[in-house]
Amino acid sequence: MAQRQLRQLAGMRENREWIDEVLPATLAALPYPHFFVDFETCAPAVPRYRGLRPFETLAFQWCCQTIDAPDAPPRHSEWIQTSDTFPNTAFAAALRRQLGDHGPVFVWSSHEATVLRPIQRQMADRGETDSEIYDWLDRFLTGGRLVDMCRLTLKHYFHPRMGGSTSLKVVADAVGQSDATVRARLPQYVQPMADGGLASPYAALPPLQVGARSLSVADGTGAILAYYSMMERAAAGATLEVERWRQLLRQYCKLDTLAMVMVWWHWRGISG
Repeated sequence: MAQRQLRQLAGMRENREWIDEVLPATLAALPYPHFFVDFETCAPAVPRYRGLRPFETLAFQWCCQTIDAPDAPPRHSEWIQTSDTFPNTAFAAALRRQLGDHGPVFVWSSHEATVLRPIQRQMADRGETDSEIYDWLDRFLTGGRLVDMCRLTLKHYFHPRMGGSTSLKVVADAVGQSDATVRARLPQYVQPMADGGLASPYAALPPLQVGARSLSVADGTGAILAYYSMMERAAAGATLEVERWRQLLRQYCKLDTLAMVMVWWHWRGISG
């Protein structure tokens, strides 16, 4: 951590981007397809479903960008809870169909692993250890497929716009501000500001009308609150509002995965 802090101080003073020579070789060694995955989860204090304990994880959404070759465009896929029933087994089953058994899975931090392990324990508690999904979770969690891009950033990359942060939103914003090639690939997330600068890609997410309010979801806390609202309105039979909340969750989670792709594109570009 001391080395990282020294690198940040030097980069800020010199206003200079830095990429460790280890990072290009690390990326080049990974086989295709590449999967960029993000989960949306919550841990309610009051259990929502029978048999759960307080603060037990509910996994209600995942998004994935699949890149089949170095210059191939990302292919989007997703799963989101659509009925008010315990979602975790269906979540894991859909993820298994998407990721299969081969290819690195890029994530930002250890959140995804810390979600899948409790899901596996929940399946054991429910007597589902003989299922294909349980076996796949075991292979996935022990197979070394997860690639933590946050850890790669801490060890091998710095941009002066990041300051002391390695948050995905901060790193993606730094990349988007400095790399015109990345902006050209995803123009829908480029939003000029009045002072001539560029807003964060997350500021470009369009708000939607939900009931009498114009709302947007642009962070993890907002996603949790949107999920609770979506479930509440589903119980009340408010179909249109449920669909609007679902759309807000979809566009936010999609951008989280595309933000990882932006960073990956930039790393490949500056490393040759």
